[in-house]
Amino acid sequence: MDPKKSYKDQHKDQKKLEKKQEKYLKEQEKEFKKQEKELRKHGVGVGQYSIHNNKPAMAYQQPYHPGAGGVDPQVAQWFATVDQDRSGRISAAELQGALMSSNGQKFSESACRLMIGMFDNGTGSIDISGFQHLFQYVNQWLSAFRSYDSDQSGFINSQELSSALQTMGYRFTPQFVDMLATRFGDRGGKGLPVDGFIMSCILIQKFTEGFRQKDAQQQGVITIAYEDFLSLILTAWT
Repeated sequence: MDPKKSYKDQHKDQKKLEKKQEKYLKEQEKEFKKQEKELRKHGVGVGQYSIHNNKPAMAYQQPYHPGAGGVDPQVAQWFATVDQDRSGRISAAELQGALMSSNGQKFSESACRLMIGMFDNGTGSIDISGFQHLFQYVNQWLSAFRSYDSDQSGFINSQELSSALQTMGYRFTPQFVDMLATRFGDRGGKGLPVDGFIMSCILIQKFTEGFRQKDAQQQGVITIAYEDFLSLILTAWT
């Protein structure tokens, strides 16, 4: 074997690989800019960090498609963007810094803590696996929100909230839905924002899971001890 020829061949292969990578990165950058435009249009934007670095944020309507190895390549990109301290884990503060509503407001700290708490196993942060699970859930919720945010204002009213919840299998009385909209809605009376909607979805899911564990006969009615009731509430909020 001619070592010089082998070196040249390797060099050519490396150049070809670099060109492919460069082409891929340009295509990704173009796609990310397109997604960023859609995010702002439909109610979720990216924080200054991701804009400044031309990196993506969590998609508003991007479908969930796991890739090879179990982690979607785009999810890995978004994870790297949000993981600002490069610890390999994402905290609520880091997530809050990467998400904002259509009116330019960041997601609330409470919403981000609840989102992280879904998959943090009590640690206060999530790894890339937990982030991918969170990504899947949030995309489903945002898709439901967008479907009923008819004027694309980033807010929905009680009636729209009720319809959105019904698409996810929850049927509540108008009185309960009004209470949700008031509890998690905008104080200015604009309606329920994206992060408030996500908070209500997370808490409803957590309370429902806790309720079902007690409802052995699946009758929709349980008898619960006082401390068990408090534990159910506190667990849902952590």
